Amino acid sequence: MSAPDQEKLEELQGKVVGDVDGALGVLMAYMGDQAGIYQAMDGLGQHSDAELAAETGMDKRYLREWLSANVAFGYLDYQHEQDTFSINPEQAAVFARVNEAGFCNVRRATKTHSNMVLEATL
Repeated sequence: MSAPDQEKLEELQGKVVGDVDGALGVLMAYMGDQAGIYQAMDGLGQHSDAELAAETGMDKRYLREWLSANVAFGYLDYQHEQDTFSINPEQAAVFARVNEAGFCNVRRATKTHSNMVLEATL
């Protein structure tokens, strides 16, 4: 058995990490879309996790985890000093505003991609 080419190995490792990161980002966006969190946040300004939980009817602990993951992906903003979360106009255009040109229909994109993968494997 020959040793792997180090450069190719690192390139493949980087691709796998990027693919996993992208998959998790899509999952977080899909969850927020399905639960209506992005739409609920649009126009609210800065809110704490407790305020957003009350607004959305979601469990505060799980919502905070979701919010924090979205901040890490750059899908939402976090104001450290106030311990609040918000959605800026660009993020809202992509995730919350169905009728805007920048809107990314996560549900449709996820379903379409899933169907393509399923069809390719059958």
